[in-house]
Amino acid sequence: NIQYPEIALGFTHSFPLGNKNRLRWGAAVHHLNQPNISIIDDEELPMRYTGHLDADLYVNDMFVMQPAVRFTRTTATENLVLGSRFMFKQPGSFFNAIYAGAFYRSNIDYQDAFIPVFGVILKTIQIGVSYDFNVSELSSLGESKHTLEFSVRYQTPISSPDQFSVPC
Repeated sequence: NIQYPEIALGFTHSFPLGNKNRLRWGAAVHHLNQPNISIIDDEELPMRYTGHLDADLYVNDMFVMQPAVRFTRTTATENLVLGSRFMFKQPGSFFNAIYAGAFYRSNIDYQDAFIPVFGVILKTIQIGVSYDFNVSELSSLGESKHTLEFSVRYQTPISSPDQFSVPC
């Protein structure tokens, strides 16, 4: 049983595009301290670099398109994930919004996965589910060809962009 601290550093910048639309971009570096992950040898976890760009594009007050692209790179591989979520806002009801969409993950050398996503936003909590349908040749090597993922995200009220600003 091995435990080690792992340090990451990143940023995101968001700015308005017109009345309600927003564009966000950011970058991160993961595994800054490159911890030793082996109990036998000195094997360091290599740094991973991430860049992303996404947007909220309002069709009307209730419907929002959320296209996104993310690029990650480590010493051994590069991945590009692109796609979009489509959000239906319903303020005042049991949920604030529901969303559904699809993403595609590709490596420079091979096609990797098709990823449908679905979720619900309840005030400050977002609950999501995604399913990776592997389409690469590697998926035939094992029994588990697909991955089901659940996520729960809590956003504090102070981190909401319309309630927090940094004076310049």
